[in-house]
Amino acid sequence: MKKIIFNGQTYPLDPSHSVLDNLLAAGLKIPHSCRTGICQSCILQKISGEVDSEARQGLREALAMQDYFKTCCAFCDTDIEVTSGKRADFLGRAVITQKRLLNNKVCLLEIEPANPIYYHAGQFLNIRRDDGETRSYSIASLPSRAGALEFHIERMKNGTLSNWLFDEAQVGDCLEIQGPYGRSFYRTTPNNMNILLVANDCALAPALGVIRDALDSGFKGQVYLYHGSHNLDGLYFHEQLMTMDEAVDNFHYRACIDDQTRVRDELPAGYFQGNMAQLALSRFAHLQAFKVFLFGEPTMVRATKEAVITAGALIENVFIDPFDYRDLRKIKRPTKAA
Repeated sequence: MKKIIFNGQTYPLDPSHSVLDNLLAAGLKIPHSCRTGICQSCILQKISGEVDSEARQGLREALAMQDYFKTCCAFCDTDIEVTSGKRADFLGRAVITQKRLLNNKVCLLEIEPANPIYYHAGQFLNIRRDDGETRSYSIASLPSRAGALEFHIERMKNGTLSNWLFDEAQVGDCLEIQGPYGRSFYRTTPNNMNILLVANDCALAPALGVIRDALDSGFKGQVYLYHGSHNLDGLYFHEQLMTMDEAVDNFHYRACIDDQTRVRDELPAGYFQGNMAQLALSRFAHLQAFKVFLFGEPTMVRATKEAVITAGALIENVFIDPFDYRDLRKIKRPTKAA
């Protein structure tokens, strides 16, 4: 039987499952989150043996050169030895400086990194508790403003870390952070173009980061945000966005209630009935002159990506971040024929 040695202890290795799944099956608590290779929270360091090259794709060069790899993407046909590595290689420290409830489902969390974090608006960090519990959260703050990083934390059903951050974490508590990661961020955009953003619920956070960065950079084109949810609580930043809409000439906000169970005869002022993506596409039939950002529920993001490309948006001007936490690699991919 093949074996995997982790921090000096030996466990059985099933080559048909990822290194992460083998270690979890052995009862080990390995930090992980997305299980798709995106968040990189499951990285370990290889001492000996071989893993497939995909397990290093997207890692910083310094980590790859030290034989770190993403365990959720790594499959081994031979024995392998791995270690947790040095935390300082990939983790930083931060302290909670502010925690404020926005409503009964969402809180605004600010953390101050011990060392400066260089990031782009729209990227995300992995936040890790001392026991290794890790989740990815998008950054809503402006890169040009030094100081605390802003996150929007949603209370999730059975959400171990989100509920701990929401209910128990206190100002002054320390956290470990990893990143930033993600490619859906603001880039300098010509003023003859426009920006369209579609986001649901707490996926507003990266969209808000992109909007803040664009406006702070002096972008003069039009910026359109369609923020959707199945209920009013999901539109937790409504008042702030309405104020911003009134104060900023080239920013336009639509709050969308996508409740297919009933038609609301009367909605509060500033709300629209319907699916956010469909409402956006019904307003903009031609998107050649747009950069488009799509954040949130995976099915919506992927379907809307196809729709905006059909409407003329260039593929290089479409940026997506599906909040997808499914394990897409439970089975080893077949080996290519030589």
